[in-house]
Amino acid sequence: MTFYPQEFMLLSWLLIIAAFALFFVTVLAGRVWCGYACPQSAWTWWFIWVEHRLEGPRHRRLKRARLAMDVDTACRKGLKHATWLAIALVTGLTFVGYFTPIRDLLTALPRLEASGWAYVWLGLVATFTYLNAGWLREQVCLHMCPYARFQAVMFDRDTLTVSYDAGRGEPRAPRRREAGTAEPGDCVDCGLCVQVCPTGIDIREGLQHACIDCAACIDACDGVMDRLGRPRGLIRYTTENALAGQPTRIARPRLLGYLVALLTMLALFAVNLAERTPLDLDVERDRQRLFRVTPQGDITNVYTLTVRNLDNVDHRYRLAASGLAGLTLDRQRLEVPAGQSRQLVSRPASIVMPSTGPVMTSSGISKRSMPTSRWSVTAAFWEEPPDANGLASHAPWYKQFWPWFIIALLGSSVIFSLIYLVASIRYFDGTVAQDYYQRGLAINEQLAKQEQADRLGLAARLRVDDLTGDVIVDLEGQRRPEQLHLAWIFPTEHGRDRHLTLQRVQQGRYVGTLDAPLRYRWYLHLQPTPGDDAAWRLTGEARFPHAGAIALTPGI
Repeated sequence: MTFYPQEFMLLSWLLIIAAFALFFVTVLAGRVWCGYACPQSAWTWWFIWVEHRLEGPRHRRLKRARLAMDVDTACRKGLKHATWLAIALVTGLTFVGYFTPIRDLLTALPRLEASGWAYVWLGLVATFTYLNAGWLREQVCLHMCPYARFQAVMFDRDTLTVSYDAGRGEPRAPRRREAGTAEPGDCVDCGLCVQVCPTGIDIREGLQHACIDCAACIDACDGVMDRLGRPRGLIRYTTENALAGQPTRIARPRLLGYLVALLTMLALFAVNLAERTPLDLDVERDRQRLFRVTPQGDITNVYTLTVRNLDNVDHRYRLAASGLAGLTLDRQRLEVPAGQSRQLVSRPASIVMPSTGPVMTSSGISKRSMPTSRWSVTAAFWEEPPDANGLASHAPWYKQFWPWFIIALLGSSVIFSLIYLVASIRYFDGTVAQDYYQRGLAINEQLAKQEQADRLGLAARLRVDDLTGDVIVDLEGQRRPEQLHLAWIFPTEHGRDRHLTLQRVQQGRYVGTLDAPLRYRWYLHLQPTPGDDAAWRLTGEARFPHAGAIALTPGI
């Protein structure tokens, strides 16, 4: 089903329905739109993923920013911005393609044959996509988005939002309680909820307009509670009434009002859609030609008829004029391909009306009085079996395959989205490293180890013999300890990590043996065994089985 600019009313219906759906969801579950479906959030995470893949994690980007610009850094930054611009251009092209046939647009753009407005809108959408998702990011949510400002008008004490349970968490205190102090709450003031928040707010300070209900703070806090052996839910989806110990009402007047309005508009839209006639007819009088009196005494006027086929199949139409007795058209049948229009210009339609009243003569010009009755032109589908040209008969949209196929796809996506939403709320995702909080505190120590390896000029090449399981490491640099510790880190499952001690067999060469072959992708950490005075670390990454040598570097 295709909609055209002439059907702007249907687009208005859709926009109004979308607005009331947003209001309904906001009253019920807060700003879940911002956290899970907003294009600004989706594009921002997409751009962040590109940045992470090309320039590394945040601490590595900060370290590169403190160093002088080199060729590697310049190439990485250039490739990142080029990728961002490519995504922005594809976004702009997709937007313009909604209003211009996309195939014609792709052909006309490189030839500079597209309309000026196409280039203007392509540039505007691409520019703002690049700026908003690449540079402004959460600042759009904080300072530019109006939704954050008027959401408070729709919230009430029964709205489901991300909230901190102050009654359970306060007073905040470290894990160990000092003697003589009051019994602390469950919050250990680790600050992880602030660190993971994309907008940088502290949810413990209460409901704030910058919160987008993404639940990142919930996952971080639940992980800490698991480590401490305390129940989850210190930060959770809940309502103000629930936090105050009062019952939460789901069916309340405001929510029911939005629901009734939404269902009513959906029903009206469905009725209009079902009764939609995929045809548009324009009748325009040719003002450059006066009426003409035929020898039979009839009055003939020239009109231009434009018939637009708004359907996805070719149609034949039967034209008819009504409103006056004896009103006829000189052409009564017309064929129009799918999605196109036909204008009767070369053979304009003539509205032939019988004469009425006496003939009046003035200065040799014969005239007859025009009737004052109203008349109209109609076009109806001409249903016949397909002819040699392959013109198919018309069928209602609800009897065709593709509308229901598209509706099924959209419906399945909604169903699976609801399933995933419920799963994300009810089940904890878990973390790769169970002690990620302690590892987060030790990030500076890890960076110091990598910087030490860089100062010592250390580098290594690792090879794995798939037949024997032997691991051979050739170490270069100023250090040659007796043993090395090699950690194999699996990206997604902490329990699959492996650790291997390598013995020095000759100058710079270390050997160890794996107890089982390796498969899939692994991160590699090479460092001295515990007790060595020089703390350094080399890192690498590889997918096994791997035929060649793997380079291990300081990773900075």
